[in-house]
Amino acid sequence: WKRPELAGFAYELTDETFAIHSIRLAEEAVPKAETFATNLTAQISWIAGTVLGVFGGRLITEIEPFALDYALPAMFIALLVMQIKNNIQIAVAILAGLASVGLYLLGLNQWYVILATILGATAGVILEQWVKKPS
Repeated sequence: WKRPELAGFAYELTDETFAIHSIRLAEEAVPKAETFATNLTAQISWIAGTVLGVFGGRLITEIEPFALDYALPAMFIALLVMQIKNNIQIAVAILAGLASVGLYLLGLNQWYVILATILGATAGVILEQWVKKPS
């Protein structure tokens, strides 16, 4: 890819498209037009949702029926599951999930996700290095 294409790709990237592309680009050569279309669609949706939220957010007083506290974590769990390819990644996902719940129960309300992510990433690096280590 040329630099301007990479810059455009990075500018339009969202969490969801990153997850999709990290799977697809590792397995196959995806056409650039399709990649940009995916990013652009997500970016436009993100911007449109932001505009709707700014101007229409006060019209919705009860958000509980939308189950956003369930839908967003469920979406990210689905994106995570799509990326798991081996036993180390399964172990790291379970460890990070358990760490997140445990840290939350310990009262780390503001930090539990960040600390669990750091713990999971560190464990993943250590496990991969340990498995690849020549005997």
